Amino acid sequence: MRKEKLFGLALAVALGVTGCVDRQAQKDAAATGAVLADPAKSVVVSAPKVEDIEDVININGEVVTSDESAISAVGSGKLAAVYVNDGDSVSAGQVIALLDSENLQQATAQARASLASATSQLSQAKANARLAPDRSTAAVRQAEAALKSAKAQLSKALNGARPEEQEQAQNNLRAAKSNLETAKKNLERVRTLVKEGALAESQLDTAKNGYESALAQYENALAASSISKSAIRPEDIETARESVRQAEQGVASAKASKSLDVTLMDQVRTAEAQVQSARAQVAVAEKNLREASIRAPYSGRIYGKPVQAGTVVAPGTPIARIVGGQGIYFEGQVPSDKIGRVTPGTSVYIRTDAGSESYNGKVISVSPQGDSVGRLFNARVIFTNGSGAVRPGMFAKGSVVLNRIAGATVVPDSAVLTKDGKRYVVVAEGSKAKRVFVTVGIRLGDQVQIEGLPSSAQLITKGQEGLVDGSLIKVVK
Repeated sequence: MRKEKLFGLALAVALGVTGCVDRQAQKDAAATGAVLADPAKSVVVSAPKVEDIEDVININGEVVTSDESAISAVGSGKLAAVYVNDGDSVSAGQVIALLDSENLQQATAQARASLASATSQLSQAKANARLAPDRSTAAVRQAEAALKSAKAQLSKALNGARPEEQEQAQNNLRAAKSNLETAKKNLERVRTLVKEGALAESQLDTAKNGYESALAQYENALAASSISKSAIRPEDIETARESVRQAEQGVASAKASKSLDVTLMDQVRTAEAQVQSARAQVAVAEKNLREASIRAPYSGRIYGKPVQAGTVVAPGTPIARIVGGQGIYFEGQVPSDKIGRVTPGTSVYIRTDAGSESYNGKVISVSPQGDSVGRLFNARVIFTNGSGAVRPGMFAKGSVVLNRIAGATVVPDSAVLTKDGKRYVVVAEGSKAKRVFVTVGIRLGDQVQIEGLPSSAQLITKGQEGLVDGSLIKVVK
């Protein structure tokens, strides 16, 4: 009733002012009156969005690496060559520089020669240990046989020739005498025949040679017979005794040598130790030679200008710096009010200032202590799908995915109202409004995820203020 009175009053005023002449003003006044007379409130509705969403924290930081080191020389010397420059990519084990190795090569050759000599001495020692016992046994037996022979000669000298030996000497003398007489007769016969021309002169020479040979045999047999009959001289006996003494010394010496056979294995063990020592020297020399080639410890990129070739370096002198490409990670700063939600394994999207490409990552650790200024905690994130062109030192931004919800209901943040600490939205059911209490979840800018609202609801997004259950509404576009 009050609205109708207001409408009539407004119409009267309009007619009075215009004098019923201004038709447009009359139409506007009629429209205003119609609005004031209509109790339904105009609202705008839309269906809530249903989509997969992520709860994200944006963090800033930089790309760093744990694989950054100075490549240095192990030994000392002059750099003969440097094969890399600033910015070059290198692979693990690649030679980046070379020390002058002439002296090292000579030392290696000398160590190998010493090893060859020690190996030869070991072979000889093993051969001696295998063969010497047989030789020493044979030497003892030979010395004992010589002693036995010397003793027999001494006994013979002391006892004189035996009767059978004297008889044999007489028989040899008689045979030699007979041969001499036969040769003499033959010589005389041939001489006569030569004079007569019956034989050649060469036959006479042959006969003379036969006679002279028979004469020599006779004289030897005569001397032997004389010796067998005469007494043994004292000096011969002394000579025989000296031979016995020398033979006894020979036996003692051979047995002493035999007793040293047990030391042959000691010689083998000594030779083996010398071989091991020589091998160790070769290993050291070869190691020093290998270390003359300075290699990259891992794949990466040369950072900064390397030392120039010709520079004399000492052990530990940096030759070049290398930054690894496999060990890089993003280190972002997380606010203290969010740190409890960032845990190892949390997914992160990474984007560097150098390009538009995005990289996938995963949190591997969170610093247990924040800085004292901004109360920020460092979160270390590894690249899970490759780091591409990312380089240490680049600034980067990360989106930490705290939660993922599939099929979430998302509405404008302005559509969510609060009453007595409870959150609700207003939906249109025909021509009336209805409050629906909801639970607010993830915020996405000016959108918010809620629970408790059916996806088919007609959500009032404009004009919802002041509406209660049953309020009359009029949906406008």
